[in-house]
Amino acid sequence: MPATAPTADMGARLDRLEDSLERIESALAALAPVGPPARQIVDEAPRLAAIATDVADGFIARIPDADARVRALLALMLRVSRPETLDRLGAALDLLDRAPQAVAATVDIFDAVLATAAAEGIDVNAFFGVAGRFAVHLVRLGPAIDRLLDSGMLDPRTIDALGRVGRAVAAQSEADTESVGGLFALLKVLKDPAVQQSLGFAVGIARHFGAADAPATR
Repeated sequence: MPATAPTADMGARLDRLEDSLERIESALAALAPVGPPARQIVDEAPRLAAIATDVADGFIARIPDADARVRALLALMLRVSRPETLDRLGAALDLLDRAPQAVAATVDIFDAVLATAAAEGIDVNAFFGVAGRFAVHLVRLGPAIDRLLDSGMLDPRTIDALGRVGRAVAAQSEADTESVGGLFALLKVLKDPAVQQSLGFAVGIARHFGAADAPATR
């Protein structure tokens, strides 16, 4: 079969192939100077790895409980990587991000309170001095305060009874004091239902106080 002349399309393909070969040769020529160092690094890789391993082994050998520390570190990493733990850490970081704004807002409120107190004629410096002394006394009275908390004086029922006593004293201080002269006058006062109720309350307290297990008080 007679040979046919190459078409224009075939010629264009040959030209592109020749251009591609020229680019490949140029790239290989550019990599030629880098070849020996790269091969040297590859050849030296086992020795470098051995040196790094020896250094790591020497460092670990100076730690007597290295295995326990590694296990503890792995356990901590597993714990920290839990989704719920990461959520809590994220919430804590959010609080830390907002902490400066919260502190600034608190300082502004405190400054506003001090300014209001100063405007009302309160000596702020004297107040801080009294507050400091009160804090010192509060620390010294720590054991006594602890006994007070266990004494029942802060029981709601005790507070209600003391409130009734306080209101009665306040009311009597504004009223005229009734004079009781003689035994017969006292017996007449004792017939008052309110007085009888008060005396019954006092007698009940006396009974509970006497029945309490307090030999020293007895």
